[in-house]
Amino acid sequence: MKYFIIFLVLFISCSRSKEEPAKIEQKENLNQDKQTVVEIKKEKLRSDLNGTLLQKPGDIDIYWIDRGYRRHIVSPTVLSNIFKVKEIVKYPDLLDITEGNPIDINCKLVKCNTDPKIYFLDNGIKRHITSPEVLDKYNFNFDKVNVIDCAALDAIPVGTKFK
Repeated sequence: MKYFIIFLVLFISCSRSKEEPAKIEQKENLNQDKQTVVEIKKEKLRSDLNGTLLQKPGDIDIYWIDRGYRRHIVSPTVLSNIFKVKEIVKYPDLLDITEGNPIDINCKLVKCNTDPKIYFLDNGIKRHITSPEVLDKYNFNFDKVNVIDCAALDAIPVGTKFK
């Protein structure tokens, strides 16, 4: 039975589509057999809201949508150091959107002094912001771009581009 469940988890993990990612959780039943139950939870992604700053009505927390995930902005300082706040949309169903990694003090906008490309440093990777229009779409604040050493920027692994 144990091997069947492991096979089932691996099969489900490998066969799910990119359009409908799923989270797999294991829970212990409280019944007499103590069998492991595999639960599949469908993620709710909102790529149509990418770049939008959202807030649940009546809440102080602000989130930013990136690749369909809601990402908590951990403080007002982080918000002002990265984003140009034109509008924060009140969104009652905010917590229904699958949560991603938070935007914290380690996230920054950077560029090298000899290259005009701007990157978003995100959890140890650099993500290229491909145009001024994309910079604006994602609410990034051009005035908050930090200039860093080119060798240091080159050493950071490359992640998904903003398009």
